[in-house]
Amino acid sequence: GNEGSGVGELQYPLGITVHNNRVFVTDQCNHHISVFQCGGQYSHTIGQSGQLNCPFDVAVNDNNQVLVANYYGDCISIFTLDGNYVNNVATEGSGRGQLSYPSSLT
Repeated sequence: GNEGSGVGELQYPLGITVHNNRVFVTDQCNHHISVFQCGGQYSHTIGQSGQLNCPFDVAVNDNNQVLVANYYGDCISIFTLDGNYVNNVATEGSGRGQLSYPSSLT
């Protein structure tokens, strides 16, 4: 994608993963995940307004769910491959089962 805040544009890309010929790219400043075909064509966006706050990393698990390290959201956000919100894992904090500024997934 080109630089910008429009559909298929990226403002501050950081995390990237490839799954089933689709490229998932975190966009920190636009607060969503942009999904592209391997040839570079824009497919769709994951994360509606307010669902992601500075996403740092993205991965797809064995259940075909998109996992997002939601940095300022202090959680891992889970979506379907088509971009439907599933839920958040963890809450903000430093205790057991809590996260503060998650920045990567493996």
